[in-house]
Amino acid sequence: MRASAPGSLSPLENALGSAASNAANTPFREHRIWGHEGGIAPPLIAHWPQVIPARGAMTDQVVHSINFMPTCPELAGIEYPSTFNGHELAQREGNRPIRVDDWTLVARCQGDWELYNPQEDRTDCLDLSSTRGLAP
Repeated sequence: MRASAPGSLSPLENALGSAASNAANTPFREHRIWGHEGGIAPPLIAHWPQVIPARGAMTDQVVHSINFMPTCPELAGIEYPSTFNGHELAQREGNRPIRVDDWTLVARCQGDWELYNPQEDRTDCLDLSSTRGLAP
């Protein structure tokens, strides 16, 4: 299991602890702050009638929650805040997920790229990067 760097715990990890945070998202690997399936597979309910015309529709669209905080201030026409309730807000940078068709390419911060096929391996257990020439 991944050990979190000091000061890098998400609110979920802070509330549950790193191990319980991952267990709460079973069977998926990782959770909402990461680019693995555990971060992009959890369900999302969105309601914005002026922009989302499909009412009551279900979709298989992939959404990553780390996009919410930068997107919401932008949509509101305001600057990304630097603090909230006296706490400094750090923009989550470094997670690098890319989803194209049946493939997910993901890396943590400055880590190596990992390649998964969620159609065949929904829980990101089989890293295919070495079979595709991506591994160092």
